[in-house]
Amino acid sequence: MSHCVWVGPIFLAPMLACAAVPQPNPAHCPVPLAIEALAAPATDDIEACLKKVGNRNFSRKGKTLTIHWGGGVQTYKDKPVDGEGYEAFRYAGYDARSGFHVVQGTGYEWTWTILIDHNGGQTYSAQGALPGSVSPDRRFVFSGLSEQGCGKELYVDALLPRGQKGKTPERVELSERVGVCREGTTSVPQRVDWLDAERARITWSCGDDRPIDQTMLVRINGQWQPDRLPCHSATAAQPAYVPNNGKLAVGMSVAEVEVLLGGDAQGYQVDPLDYFGKKRLTRYWMVKSRKLLVDFENDQVIAWRY
Repeated sequence: MSHCVWVGPIFLAPMLACAAVPQPNPAHCPVPLAIEALAAPATDDIEACLKKVGNRNFSRKGKTLTIHWGGGVQTYKDKPVDGEGYEAFRYAGYDARSGFHVVQGTGYEWTWTILIDHNGGQTYSAQGALPGSVSPDRRFVFSGLSEQGCGKELYVDALLPRGQKGKTPERVELSERVGVCREGTTSVPQRVDWLDAERARITWSCGDDRPIDQTMLVRINGQWQPDRLPCHSATAAQPAYVPNNGKLAVGMSVAEVEVLLGGDAQGYQVDPLDYFGKKRLTRYWMVKSRKLLVDFENDQVIAWRY
C-alpha cells in the first residue's frame, strides 16, 4: 500500500503526488455524497474499504485521521470516552463532482458530515449530507438530521464560492415548510437530484402506505420553496407556495412559472432569428388539454397565449 508521508514542515514527493490529484472512490467503496451510493452494496466502513485498495487521500495513526488535500493536511482525533464527549471520525472518500473530501463524524447520540475542499482546504460541517446533496454550482448542500419521532429534518447550508474565505452562513431548517411530520405521516428525505443550480428534486420515504414520493424545491428570491408537501395523496396535495396568487404575470422567472404550472415545460419553440438578437424562447405546458405558450426574454415572462 502506498502512503502519503509528512515529515516536519516539508511534504515528501509521495505526498505531493497524492495531494495534487485525489483518488476517486472505487464503485464498491461509494462516497456517501454520490447518488451511486444508493445502488451500491452496503458497506459499513468506507474507510476500511478504501484502505484495502490503497487509497492515498488519507492516512491513520491510531486515533488520528489525516486528510491530504491539495495544499496541506487536515487532522481529526477520536475521543473514545463514555458519555457526551465521545467522537469518532472516519474518512469516506473524495467526491469528484463537488471537489470535496468527505469525513463522517459520530458523536454520543448524533452524526454529521464534514466536507473538505480539496483545492482550498475550507471545511464545512453538515448535519448528515444526503446523496446528491451538493448543488451543481457548489453553493448549497442539503442534509437530513435524524430527529426522534420525525424521521429526518431537512436543512440547507450555504457554502462559500470556490477559493473564497470567510464566515460560513448559518444553516436554514426547511422542515416545517417542505416536509411532513405528524402522527401517521412522516416524510424522510432520501436523495437530491438537481435540475440546475436553483431547482432540486427531493425523494422522500413516506412509510408503508406510500413508500416513495418526490417534490420539487425551487429557490425564489433567496428562499427555497416547495411545489407541494410530500407524502400526501394526489387529491390532498396542495402547493405550499404559489407565485402571484396562482396567476401568470409579466416579469415572472422561469422557476416561478414552473412552480405555478407544476413542473418543467413540456416543449420549446425557438425562432431561428432570435439567435442573432435578444435571448428569447417560447416554452409550452399542457393545461387542461390545452397548450399554453409562454414567451420568455432573458428568462423572464414577456407574454403568453393558448
